[in-house]
Amino acid sequence: MYNRYLSNYILQVSAESINVKYHINFGKNNIPDENNFKDEYEIIDEVNGSSRVYSTFISNICDSKSYLAFMFITKPGKPCLAVFDKLNKTTDAYVFESDKYVITQVVPTESFALVFMEDEEGDYYVSRINY
Repeated sequence: MYNRYLSNYILQVSAESINVKYHINFGKNNIPDENNFKDEYEIIDEVNGSSRVYSTFISNICDSKSYLAFMFITKPGKPCLAVFDKLNKTTDAYVFESDKYVITQVVPTESFALVFMEDEEGDYYVSRINY
């Protein structure tokens, strides 16, 4: 699985081909279509110069039999987790915010996600979220 920055496509890459496996729709928070711009820097300028809230940066993708889960951010940089339940055709989204911790990473697995955090003293913590 692969995702290009600022794109809503999750690609499946093999030695023979590259195919769009999923198209993620953030609705009103979609970044403008990258085909409207010459390069990624123009997209970054558009996003940074806008007062709109955009969602992007799909990463840490876990595609299992039951779930599609991935991390994304929403302006102004809040880490989020999306979990699509393939059996029930429902999606849950989790937004991570903390006054005490900096969320450094969200890593989904087949049935849970690990949330890595750091406090002001530089100590690290891990929390588990079950789907």
